[in-house]
Amino acid sequence: MSELTREDEEFQMLREWAGKLTGEINYAKKSGKKINVRVRSGLITQGVISEHIQNHDFSVSQNGVSITPSTKKIHLLVLKNGVNPDKKYSHNEVHTVVEIRNNAVGDIVRKTREKFEEIKNLTKVNRFAVVVLSENPKYLRRYTKENTEFLFTCILRERTPKQLYNVDVIEDMLENHELSKTGEWEKLINYLKKPTNTP
Repeated sequence: MSELTREDEEFQMLREWAGKLTGEINYAKKSGKKINVRVRSGLITQGVISEHIQNHDFSVSQNGVSITPSTKKIHLLVLKNGVNPDKKYSHNEVHTVVEIRNNAVGDIVRKTREKFEEIKNLTKVNRFAVVVLSENPKYLRRYTKENTEFLFTCILRERTPKQLYNVDVIEDMLENHELSKTGEWEKLINYLKKPTNTP
């Protein structure tokens, strides 16, 4: 683990997420509309990480797709070569099932585990990954290597400020050395490069 820098892809993802979420919050306030910040945060996180995975030359699905015959909605599928993005896939088109989280909340660790188990039992897919953009290691209900196999947490932060989505707050945390690079993002990319018959 090392100190996060402005040049790291992980910081770019965190900043992109914050900028997009802040923009939506500000627009909602000006237009008098209400938005569910937690839901929008999750969807923006999925979009940002999906885009960065694509930048590493992987073919990916849209979010909210499923694998026949399962009806469980999946955040993202990394697809095998030559597969065209669609809304429903067969197991032989899927390289890896990916769950994307900004951070853990509530009972999400158990729910993720149950979702993966159901998908594994109903389909022949056996490659999974959980990608967490940033996490406070003091949070007791977080994803850990002990409760989640194939976990990739990109950034560890020393605190959880009220407005983490504020770009200025993230910049301050970077300047104050409160953000750490785990090296897990690079491990994720290498994991996705492996053939489906290897662990």
